[in-house]
Amino acid sequence: MTTVRTIKSSNAEKLSKTEWFMSLNYAQRQRLRYFEARLLWEGHVNRQEVCDQFGVTANHFTRDVRLYKAHFPENISYDVSKRTYKPTHKFNPKIANGQPEEYLALLRGYANHPSTSILAEIGSFVPTSVMEEPQGVIDQKLLRIILFGIHHRLGVRINYQSFSHGEVSERTVWPHALAWAGFRWHVRAYDQIRGGYIDLVLTRILNANAGKEEIPSDAGRDNDWYETEEIEIIPAPHLSATQQQAVANEYGMKKTSTGYQWSVTIRRCLVPYFLYYYRLDEEPKQNQTNTFHRRVILKNAAEICKHTFPED
Repeated sequence: MTTVRTIKSSNAEKLSKTEWFMSLNYAQRQRLRYFEARLLWEGHVNRQEVCDQFGVTANHFTRDVRLYKAHFPENISYDVSKRTYKPTHKFNPKIANGQPEEYLALLRGYANHPSTSILAEIGSFVPTSVMEEPQGVIDQKLLRIILFGIHHRLGVRINYQSFSHGEVSERTVWPHALAWAGFRWHVRAYDQIRGGYIDLVLTRILNANAGKEEIPSDAGRDNDWYETEEIEIIPAPHLSATQQQAVANEYGMKKTSTGYQWSVTIRRCLVPYFLYYYRLDEEPKQNQTNTFHRRVILKNAAEICKHTFPED
């Protein structure tokens, strides 16, 4: 018969739980995060697992558990027969975030770049495979020059390879922001040649030299950066009610009076990238065979689809 003993509290210091946790050294915080993450996501953890993971003695672990149970006595119980700690029915994560989205994001990060600091947040690693993403090659010196231009509001002389022209162009740009478009980094900058603000793919900048020129006085404001658009996405109407519910869960949609909807407020210059990334810029043609496989559509397509991709 399995015996489970609830661990009672000792007298804890009269600090707030956040103050207490942050007063611990980094190694202790890592071990306690790991301990609680294992309780949360796996339902058990024993002394040897923690000791092996962090290369510490049983005495370290005993002190850690004593600290944890002093502050959160109703969270853990000890299964004497199995010599393992388990969460009680009142368990509520106090150190770990406890959100599935965070856990899965950390799991993905660990699969790509294994590290003890991430493992402390997720507990033990479960078999995971992550689809490869292209890693754009960005020169360190080039990025530093771009960042210098942003911070000091100065021009940068660049050689740029666009895909609207076969030849490399030499131009002066005044960068003021960076943007991640879901699959690559862009530089938002005022361009001398076009006389307006454009997006430059960071990996297509072949070289850069810091300049001393201030931005032209007639450059004006980058309205497409500072102004936003609201994109409304809904499940495709041909889906069944349960399929629409599944799509709503996948995209984190909220229930409205007219059905499920995901509303995204985004800088205007990023709208075309957003539409491309989620394949919302594809206009289904009549009798097109893959129309049926579309899962989401734009609710406000007439308004949003006027924002097309700028030229390279």
